[in-house]
Amino acid sequence: SALQRRSSFENSLPAVCGPEKEASRSSLRLAAWALQNNLYYPRGNMRRWGSVPAKVYFPFIWGWDTAQHVIGLSEWNPRRAGDVLITQLDGSCRSSSRSLFKLKVKGITIIGSSQHNQVPSKIDDTLCGVANFYSQPPLQSWAALYVYERLAEQEEKRKFLQDVLPPLKENLRWWEENRRLPNGFFSYLNGLESGLDDSPRFYPPSFLPSFIIGIVPRFFAAVDLNCWIFQAYLNTAYLSVQAGLSEEAESFIKRCNELKKKINEELWSFEHEAWLDRRNGKFIEVLTPAIWWPASVPR
Repeated sequence: SALQRRSSFENSLPAVCGPEKEASRSSLRLAAWALQNNLYYPRGNMRRWGSVPAKVYFPFIWGWDTAQHVIGLSEWNPRRAGDVLITQLDGSCRSSSRSLFKLKVKGITIIGSSQHNQVPSKIDDTLCGVANFYSQPPLQSWAALYVYERLAEQEEKRKFLQDVLPPLKENLRWWEENRRLPNGFFSYLNGLESGLDDSPRFYPPSFLPSFIIGIVPRFFAAVDLNCWIFQAYLNTAYLSVQAGLSEEAESFIKRCNELKKKINEELWSFEHEAWLDRRNGKFIEVLTPAIWWPASVPR
């Protein structure tokens, strides 16, 4: 029965580009089966399906993991993928609309009560944040774009935009209010918020594990984060146009273009021929995959 169920699922998957490559088909099947088996039926305070990286080791709805799950799931089930994304965004709406207290350093909120427009780094099936003093890269608008384009029915598209656009816009405002430096660039609170944990961009080599060293606050213009915010502005503008909100879309496009100009003018290092993070007006001369993020960020 289990083999029959798995075979039926695999046969429903879309064709892989290059059908002559058996390895590609095998990889797709394994990846799709992993995503499918890490779905959670609605439980706790969940109104819809959810997705976790691994039910055994990582049984939480994680900040940027979930958005990437959604993109994969949307290949064969955009409706289910949309449910997974909205479940995560529901978790950002359960806290108070106003933070009761805040402590800011260089424009970055390092201590503060959770806000309803923040997408926590992880939530559980109560849809409440776990270690919610930090977030993760805002990939939700990227995932929403894939879901919207892959939904077949116009009524489904309309309903999806109605559900997903408000929290996407509110989350962008959270980043602007809590993670923007005085120089206009966006900064992670710490390495864990980046999703890259103890990357050498953030911390010098250390014997401490990432879940400890990654909590230490670091304030700098992060190349990848500013690209993700650029992409979020652009995607939210597109979705706003699809929803008939052209004036709101223009506002996002304006902010998108302003940030793009700053990235190219102030984060490009002619000496290294790459984009680099900056702290206190100086480049962080550590070469990681982030050095070409502006050229490769999906949009």
